[in-house]
Amino acid sequence: MSTTSGSVYHRDVTPPAPRRTVELVVPVLNEEGNLAALYDEVGRVFRDKAPHVDWRVVFVDDGSRDRSWTLLTELARRHPNVRALRLNRNYGAHLAISAGIQCADGDAVVVLAADLQDPPAVVAEFVRRWDEGFKVVWGVRAARRREAWHRRAFSRAFHWLVRRYALPTYPSQGTGSFCLIDRVVARNLRRMREDFRTIFGLVTLQGYPAAEVPYVREERVRGQSGWSVRRMIHTAIDVFTSYSHLPVRMITWVGVLSCLLAFLGIVYQVAVYALYGSVRGWTMLFAAVCFFGGVQTLALGILGEYIWRTFHEVKRRPLWFVEDATFDLERA
Repeated sequence: MSTTSGSVYHRDVTPPAPRRTVELVVPVLNEEGNLAALYDEVGRVFRDKAPHVDWRVVFVDDGSRDRSWTLLTELARRHPNVRALRLNRNYGAHLAISAGIQCADGDAVVVLAADLQDPPAVVAEFVRRWDEGFKVVWGVRAARRREAWHRRAFSRAFHWLVRRYALPTYPSQGTGSFCLIDRVVARNLRRMREDFRTIFGLVTLQGYPAAEVPYVREERVRGQSGWSVRRMIHTAIDVFTSYSHLPVRMITWVGVLSCLLAFLGIVYQVAVYALYGSVRGWTMLFAAVCFFGGVQTLALGILGEYIWRTFHEVKRRPLWFVEDATFDLERA
């Protein structure tokens, strides 16, 4: 729009919108063989497929025992868009990611594994869906190359149970922590201070509209996976005790079933006594005692799990300790 004042024309010019910044959070555990390749691949993706946004990355060394930290400090020295944080021991991927998000201040945060199994090229599609207005964009594993059958079976069962009993909006095909979250979601996540955490659970719990981007998870080329069966089981326990009433409800139904079985057993014994004048079945009695003893022990174990977690949380200790960083943590 222009206005006239004598012979002088004044034109209102809208200033260009500021460029937005996407910040990647990358947990690292003994990944010395992948770090340089990862940085180069991420740079190529943003340069070729998402040139309209700026990008930077926060690497979080989660207690690596190889040369990962040395390589990260070198990357940070050579590239101004790289920051690195070193935790004093191994806390697990979800706490390491949380430490990185605590330091991130971009307009959006992308959680990306350092092993290159989650392809960095998918991040460009994340950014496109974010530009459409989604606050959360999930990377959904449509397929996995050469995955062991027991891992595949465990993953399918886990994903179904999570959707059915804990997080109804969890992606139906499952996801890890490969995602993009908006600044608003990241700010909310920083306010959540529970120790027993899963990133995908805390993000899903917020309830923002989410987009899904399917991709094929690649086979690991370098290094060794730290995602063991033991850690899978621990993650499953964390999810169901943190976001679901299933364990406690299961105790209730097992108790109801036990009472029903006990009542049927009493009816059976009364019928035997009425017909034969004596009560037999010491084997049945022994089995019943063992069964109910097992049920009570299971119930005590589940309740004990909740009590221990509650005791652990109320102490409000720091979730992690930092050993070193390539930037000023006070300004992060």
